[in-house]
Amino acid sequence: MAWAGISARGATKIIVFDGVMKAPFYQEVLRTGLVPFIRSKFPESHRLWQDNDPKHTAISTQEFMEREGINWFKTPAQSPVIINNYTSTA
Repeated sequence: MAWAGISARGATKIIVFDGVMKAPFYQEVLRTGLVPFIRSKFPESHRLWQDNDPKHTAISTQEFMEREGINWFKTPAQSPVIINNYTSTA
């Protein structure tokens, strides 16, 4: 399995792992892969867009993102989302 992020300012490092990713491990991936990238490439502001996978929406993950200052764009469950003329089924 692999985790990575992409943006207009580049990509995060790719994290490769075995097994199933659950909320605690996902938070560690964010800590090592996303947080340094945000602080380096987006010091003024950012927005994280992810789906509503349970590890993404877990209370512990939400608390982690709040502590780390991760600005998570919350997408409605099973609803179309329109951002800057881009339509997605989140």
